[in-house]
Amino acid sequence: MPEKIIETKQCKRCWTSFTITDKDRESLDKISPVFAWKKIQIPSPTWCPQCRQQRRFAFRNERKLYRRKCDATGEDIISIYSPDYPGKVYNHSSRRSDSRDGMDYGRDFDFSKPFFQQMNELMLEVPMVNLRNWESENSSYTHCCYQNKNCYMLFNTDHSEDSFHSYLSDNLQHCIDCTFTFGAQQSYECIDCRTVYQCFFSQRCKNCNDCHFCLDCEQCQYCFGCVNLRNQHHCFFNEQLSPEDYQKKIQELWTRDAQKIQEIKEKLQQFSLTQPTLAAHILNAEQCSGDFVYNSKHTTDAFDCFDALEDCKHVVYGEKDKNVMDAYAFIDVQNCYEVMSGVDMYNSKFMLWINHGPNDSLYCVLCVNNCDNLFGCVGLKNKHYCIFNKQYTKDEYEALVPKIIEHMKKTWERGEYFPIAISPFAYNETIAQEYFPLTKEQVLSQWWKWKDEDDRNFQSSVYVPLSIEQYDEKVVWDELANKNKDDLINSVLKCEVTGRPYKIIKPELAFYIKRHLPLPLKHPDQRHIERMHKRNPRKLWERNCAKCWISLATSYSPQRPEIVYCEQCYNKEVYW
Repeated sequence: MPEKIIETKQCKRCWTSFTITDKDRESLDKISPVFAWKKIQIPSPTWCPQCRQQRRFAFRNERKLYRRKCDATGEDIISIYSPDYPGKVYNHSSRRSDSRDGMDYGRDFDFSKPFFQQMNELMLEVPMVNLRNWESENSSYTHCCYQNKNCYMLFNTDHSEDSFHSYLSDNLQHCIDCTFTFGAQQSYECIDCRTVYQCFFSQRCKNCNDCHFCLDCEQCQYCFGCVNLRNQHHCFFNEQLSPEDYQKKIQELWTRDAQKIQEIKEKLQQFSLTQPTLAAHILNAEQCSGDFVYNSKHTTDAFDCFDALEDCKHVVYGEKDKNVMDAYAFIDVQNCYEVMSGVDMYNSKFMLWINHGPNDSLYCVLCVNNCDNLFGCVGLKNKHYCIFNKQYTKDEYEALVPKIIEHMKKTWERGEYFPIAISPFAYNETIAQEYFPLTKEQVLSQWWKWKDEDDRNFQSSVYVPLSIEQYDEKVVWDELANKNKDDLINSVLKCEVTGRPYKIIKPELAFYIKRHLPLPLKHPDQRHIERMHKRNPRKLWERNCAKCWISLATSYSPQRPEIVYCEQCYNKEVYW
């Protein structure tokens, strides 16, 4: 059923208008906390959905890694926290074996100070863990990752092996530069792909083999420059060829030259604008809006969400969740609001980096392992009825929390997420800069943090990469190939776009040689940004289907040049 607008508000940050619906109010009422049998109503948000998302994103550093000292052991570690972060940072083993209990940092709430000021002081006292990297082997330079082997610079990527420079993916085998790709092998520069093998420079492809420069293709093999094909093979820019003619075409066009690859990308872009584009990728979903939403129902404004989402709104990157509003990176979460990174949690609000609880809690950071009834706590395990890491009885807890919430109402903090100013990261270290880019001046004018690039180790003499053939023993003699490899591996390259230094690692070079790919001339971060720009924004616009003119909610803005079709018209076009 359509939602009924019950209130129109003006965002206190960007001043745009946004609406509160009856479903919003119903959800907030359902998750409002109860203390001593009395419900304390969560107020309607004062920021618009986009600004609330930006605020949450400013607390998540996914890709910036640093060398620093572990504050427990003094050893060098890789960390998402820079060396000048004023708080404590421990490596995983030290964090787990720390003899001090999180309760050692407990303190009384001070009613003469704002809540968030005290929360920031506690966050700086409790040690943070350097990386979130679990059960991985030979994959030190990875973050938000699980069960990877021989991987380097993977982020939000699990169950992968011998893969590098990829993001928001799963089950990659021998892949480089992939984004939101699942079940890929021997592939390069794939975006939004599923179950692909030896696919290069392709996007939104599924169950494809040996496809290059393809868009929105399914069950295809040996295709080049194709768009919207289904169950086809040996096609060149949607033209059917014989296997012999196809191979001849590929040999004529395919080179190891980066400039030629860019020209093919531009040709594919122009060709794609002549073909219809699906308004939203929503599969097995009932009454859902957003993009890349699967097996869900009654979910609004959702992106990159899978499997059993129900009654969720303004969510990104979720799985198996119910009645969640305003969240990012959450799994098995129910009846929650304003969550940044949470797993297995029930009836909690304003949470950051949570794992297996806490339940029935508010304003917690890094609390894990079956906690419940916490308020304003950091780094606790298996604790109950705590406020600012201090133990209370159930009756004391339920009497004190409402008083703190009333104090927060007086200081204009009630119902708000953690302010960006107390994030442990600079704004441009976080994903907020990717989705809501700001200049240094704009960031500093709002009293947020900015971190300048540290280029002290940047060598004045920059290595100029050779053509890929010069590193291949099959093309030049072994001695020269090995010398060129050593020179490259031990040198620093300079990004042709940003000027930032970067390096090529040995298994990465082997990948390019084996697949006859030119060396990347851009910094990995720049390549990541360009891949992310190929994905649509996590925002919806209203526009009409270009064929039947039905109204659509789509991530393609009306100003974009794509020919956007509704699902019914699109399917008629591609499944002819």
